Amino acid sequence: METRIPVSLQPLISAYLSALEPLHTHFYGIYIHGSLALDAFEEQASDIDIVAIMQGEWTSYDLVQFKAIHIQLLQGYALSKRLDVLTIPLCDLRKHGMA
Repeated sequence: METRIPVSLQPLISAYLSALEPLHTHFYGIYIHGSLALDAFEEQASDIDIVAIMQGEWTSYDLVQFKAIHIQLLQGYALSKRLDVLTIPLCDLRKHGMA
């Protein structure tokens, strides 16, 4: 099934991925899920659900940088208020046989 990101969300998603680029080695993967992935996104009501699988050691500086990215997006994109990011350490998935 091919899912397309609505045009109204493309700038936000692009900005999010670009902002995360300096931290790319800390991520195993970043995935869209929920209504957006199921092609059931409703412009006026749906959250923008993202799962970020984290790997490796994160310093306190890395965590501050990650939080700053979200604060910056809130200031620059109205739809970012509906961004719902779930972060899961890769080692937690492995404990449950999911990776």
